Amino acid sequence: MTQIQPVACDSCIHRITATSCEAFDLIPTRISTWGDPHNSPVKGQGNSITWDFAPGTQQEFDLWKSVMETSV
Repeated sequence: MTQIQPVACDSCIHRITATSCEAFDLIPTRISTWGDPHNSPVKGQGNSITWDFAPGTQQEFDLWKSVMETSV
């Protein structure tokens, strides 16, 4: 069974489009695709904006996490 982990960008309050946010004009692939954490600024970012839950997404994440924990 293949599991798809949600990308943090999907739940970030700073996201503008599928490929941009307030932190990046173009979100780095290592974050948007590979899921590297963005809890602190990354080298060369140019600002101090980091990931944070958008309204309502904490609950979605908690539900996803509980489903994943019970299906393992």
